Amino acid sequence: MPRIQLIGQRSVNKIVSHQPEVRAAVRFHAERLGAKAESLLDPHRKTGNAHIEVEHHDVDSFVWLVDEAARHIEYGHVHNITGEWVEGLYIIHKAAGLV
Repeated sequence: MPRIQLIGQRSVNKIVSHQPEVRAAVRFHAERLGAKAESLLDPHRKTGNAHIEVEHHDVDSFVWLVDEAARHIEYGHVHNITGEWVEGLYIIHKAAGLV
């Protein structure tokens, strides 16, 4: 009788994530998300240096909103003069389809 050996999910994930086609797809989608985020950020850029960076590693890619006030840009903040709440732009969230 043939014997079937099952491998665990962790092993399967490691095998699949290192496939060239999967790595290429991850990079492609990260670049696409980065371009979309940059286009969402552009209309809001006045004088600041905020920008989008895409970073690729072995099997992961990251899309960053880069600025010293990135958290405030993304999630909102209290205006330092008026004290009023300024809504966040949710640039990364929108680009990823999460909002």
